[in-house]
Amino acid sequence: MPSINLCFQGYINGVEVTKATNADGESVDVSEMSEGELCRKLNAGELFVSLGDLLYEGDDEEIELHDFAPGI
Repeated sequence: MPSINLCFQGYINGVEVTKATNADGESVDVSEMSEGELCRKLNAGELFVSLGDLLYEGDDEEIELHDFAPGI
């Protein structure tokens, strides 16, 4: 199976986040959290979200993949 490296950039708008992961790797229900509180916790590194999950839940996403190279 080929292994490649790639670079990506983009944005995802309107994602409804219902779960996140805390620093201990545990799933956290954030569905009742305000947008401001969730963003503060994400920016502080207290919570993390999965880019892969958000790509499937996003509305108006625009992701650009570029700079492909063989993996090591």
